Amino acid sequence: MRRLHPPTLLRQFLLCALFLSVAGLSAASTSPFDHGYQGLDWGIIKDELPDLGLKPAALNNIYKKGPSSAFFGEGSGKLTMALEGIPLLSIFVNFFDQRLYGADMVFTPGHRQEVHNLLVREMGAPCQQTANGDRWLTPKVSILLTGRELMVVAREFDPDKATAAPADKDAACCPGKG
Repeated sequence: MRRLHPPTLLRQFLLCALFLSVAGLSAASTSPFDHGYQGLDWGIIKDELPDLGLKPAALNNIYKKGPSSAFFGEGSGKLTMALEGIPLLSIFVNFFDQRLYGADMVFTPGHRQEVHNLLVREMGAPCQQTANGDRWLTPKVSILLTGRELMVVAREFDPDKATAAPADKDAACCPGKG
């Protein structure tokens, strides 16, 4: 059997370390929300929504023009009122010109650390921490965790991107993530 000499072992170790670090970076650039929320694809329009168990009046609150939201609370609608087992008090799915672009999940302040731990486990450390909350970015979504709310916005459909280019907003928040 042939013995490897130290430079070869060092090269193999460095290649493995490089592979693991690249794999870790690619995992940190995705989120469980990259493609949508609870089976609803980002960008879906009101008329293409599956049956969410909402009353017609609630669906009428999704406006043809401008921002609007559909509210889900305990006993209303068919969305799961939990995030990975963490109970949610309410969910707002957000639309602009009838196109789904975001979701706001409200929980009790006592569950904030659990939500934070879940996001860190899924995406790594936040790219920004401020008094307003912790922020994560992927190429597809922007996520803000406050004291009692998790807000997810699909970057492609973000209505605020008209006022400032997402790359500009994100570069200021999370350099290298935009």
